[in-house]
Amino acid sequence: MQEKTNVAKNYPCSLACVDMAVFKMVDALPLILLARKKDRIEWQLPGGFVDPDKDTNYETAAKRELIEECSINMEVDIVHNIGSFKIKDERYENDKDKVFSTLFVFKYIFGYPIALDDIEEVKWVPWIPSNFKKNNSIGSNTIRDCHRPLIAQLLRKYYEYAELI
Repeated sequence: MQEKTNVAKNYPCSLACVDMAVFKMVDALPLILLARKKDRIEWQLPGGFVDPDKDTNYETAAKRELIEECSINMEVDIVHNIGSFKIKDERYENDKDKVFSTLFVFKYIFGYPIALDDIEEVKWVPWIPSNFKKNNSIGSNTIRDCHRPLIAQLLRKYYEYAELI
């Protein structure tokens, strides 16, 4: 029997993640869905790790993660992939492996999000770019540090897809 080897074990590896910005319109006001994990006070975009046993691509991973974390009863469509970004996730700060996330924009169709898996709470927040630029917070709610670059990318790309939501 041939011994299996992990040729990457001696090299830093990328930990593949997906994060999702889900938008909906209510009375001409765009809203974005945010999630708060059970062990945190900060808010973030729903997301998680790509599962090489379940996912055939990043789009499939994004849809699966959204269902697992907050949307058994919600229908969405992918609008587009914003890009991939290195994330400074404090859980891997001293690890040789680092997190890279692919950020997707989804359009809400119907249903309602509910907190599942490791999510304590989900909520729709007005997507007013000036609100997100001020101290990277939404009212009194702070955005998790490692998700601030994702929010910044959404702010840069906002006008490119605003008409789609």
